[in-house]
Amino acid sequence: MSGAAPPFIERRSPRDPRIDIMRGAALIMIYVDHIPLNTLSRLTMRQYGFADAAELFVLLAGFSAMIAFGRAFERGGPRHGIWQTTYRASVIYLTQAGLLLATLGVVTVWRFYLPIGHPLFSPVIPEAYADVTRGLALMALPDYLDILPLYVVLLTCFPLVYYGMRRRPVVTLTVSGLLWLLAWTQPWLNLPNMMDVTGRGWSFAPLSWQFLFVIGAALAVTLGPAGSLLPQPRWAAVLCWVYLAWAYVLHRWADVLQSWDDIIDAGLLDKTHLAPLRLLDVLALVYLLLGSRRVLAWSRHAILRPLEACGRHSLAIYALGSMMALFGRLEFGSFGPTAPMQVGVNLAGLAVMPLVALALDRRKERRRAR
Repeated sequence: MSGAAPPFIERRSPRDPRIDIMRGAALIMIYVDHIPLNTLSRLTMRQYGFADAAELFVLLAGFSAMIAFGRAFERGGPRHGIWQTTYRASVIYLTQAGLLLATLGVVTVWRFYLPIGHPLFSPVIPEAYADVTRGLALMALPDYLDILPLYVVLLTCFPLVYYGMRRRPVVTLTVSGLLWLLAWTQPWLNLPNMMDVTGRGWSFAPLSWQFLFVIGAALAVTLGPAGSLLPQPRWAAVLCWVYLAWAYVLHRWADVLQSWDDIIDAGLLDKTHLAPLRLLDVLALVYLLLGSRRVLAWSRHAILRPLEACGRHSLAIYALGSMMALFGRLEFGSFGPTAPMQVGVNLAGLAVMPLVALALDRRKERRRAR
């Protein structure tokens, strides 16, 4: 992949609906999972295997970055590409700062009028001025507001990923994998988080999670034009299905199968450093989805357009979902996770997020028509 520019960048139009649909589904699951004791969370990824929606979202972020920003590098050269990635990283940082300050304001006002009865639902936020300053410096990351800082780091480093994938993809993947292995075996290789009482640092250690992002970029190169299928020999598909079935059985019957605690003690499920079982889980799932003709056909169905719209406007929908999940946690904390509250909180999120995404789609189309 040296010399001429990689052809996949120019050929990849229109967008692949499968990627946006999966990103949209990940955003919905993140919203649901960010509300403790939410009954609907029984249907999300984390209940059926080792990985959860965060792994899926980061992998697809690498895929989408290689397409969008790879095109910027190809058409405008290094200066334009670096400008585009820096601008996007800045927008993500400002979104993180806005969510942090909005969370602080909402929780402060809520606590003034209503008690939060259960500490499980009380958002962990910086309350002192010094803590807010550290939060803005990404040195104090509250619970549920800890994934966007990872994207800031990943996008800042994206030019290295792009040129590595363009010139030496195997070497790039190997170096990325070695960094992941080093960070997993040496947990201290993480950025500090002053709000983490365990001293582990960021909930998503950048040196670990960059591997999933780089794998996503490699998938974008491998898959080719929108609507292509990953090569999927029968033996590979069978291995993936067997692994996912084993993960499901082990997860669902953890109390019966005594090996669960041993796996946790060995660090094989550690989310902070993207433990191997979690990594393999999301890779097996995405490999099956992107190699399936049936999934490709389903992705063109009109009923999935709201999810696709959520994926296309992932940053805005993530921010919206984060604030709605905050209100959901506060409502559960003050009034209890009763059945009416469950229905109201979940219906609100599942309705508002797709509707806003479709509205953003329409606004974008009107701008293009001018």
